[in-house]
Amino acid sequence: MNENRSQQESLAGTSGEAIGYRCVCGELVTTNESQCESCGRHYDSDVLNAANAATTEFDPDLAVQSTVRPGSGEGVEDEFVDQRLGHFRVLESIGHGGMGAVYRALDESLERYVAINVLRASPSGSRDSHLQKLFQEARAQARVNHTKVAHIYYVGREGDTPYLAMELVGSETLADRLRGGPMPFSDVARYGFQIAAALDAASGFGIVHGDIKPANVLMVDDRTVKLSDFGLALRVSDIDADASATAGTPNYMPPEASEGPIDHRGDMYSLGVALFEMTFGRLPYESSRSGSDVQHVMSLHSDASVEFPEPWPEDIPEGWREILTRLLAKDP
Repeated sequence: MNENRSQQESLAGTSGEAIGYRCVCGELVTTNESQCESCGRHYDSDVLNAANAATTEFDPDLAVQSTVRPGSGEGVEDEFVDQRLGHFRVLESIGHGGMGAVYRALDESLERYVAINVLRASPSGSRDSHLQKLFQEARAQARVNHTKVAHIYYVGREGDTPYLAMELVGSETLADRLRGGPMPFSDVARYGFQIAAALDAASGFGIVHGDIKPANVLMVDDRTVKLSDFGLALRVSDIDADASATAGTPNYMPPEASEGPIDHRGDMYSLGVALFEMTFGRLPYESSRSGSDVQHVMSLHSDASVEFPEPWPEDIPEGWREILTRLLAKDP
């Protein structure tokens, strides 16, 4: 505590002026404010008081000469392999995320491997505004300097191709691990605590993940996970203004998502679904596993009772039922 206070006083300077924090829209927010006057983004006071993350200017209108030749149709992702995106050399395809195709690449400036997420194209009519908001969200995630969040290193464009360079954690996710069935409770609790800590850190920056599910949780090793893919995340300050922004994965979406955008409480509901699946090897509503349409799945979230196993497994603490019941409550 004393060390942190000394760092903050050093940042503030001897004049006693408030510490400046550069918002992701580019405006300066001081520690005696809670909202950016330019874009309306809200920040917790604790976040502003501890603000010491380096920020990097990025001009989304700045495009370097493209060496990428994106194709169309089947196999388009392979067009990026062996190509360059800025100072990153794309090596191989890893898979697909919520935002687009993901590759392993070499950062030639720092000689380290990274994950490159080549972003999906947006409708032409909203391209500029879409990219501007996307880059702001990428910068926002980059500010969440937390050990359980996969870090974003760089945002850029190569010609007409926007991309993110992120921490390369590994190829296995919690979804991959779940193919082997339910996890030991000690692992469920350990991973759940880490995911919740990541969400807590993100919420301090006004970030809603919007797509919490096992496939978006990366396995670092057998004891550590990192939350990734904020591609569907929405700024809390945008929740009331953008009624069309709701998106996600139906099996994990909270009941209120059928009526409009969600906030951080929706992330906690989705976490509850993921923890239930990790604990019991199935979703909370059995009928949602049968390939039902989105409307039916959402009706289960809104109306169906959580299908806990009976009798309760002896190797799982009884108190875990209460925690899952609270996370999976219909009322936010």
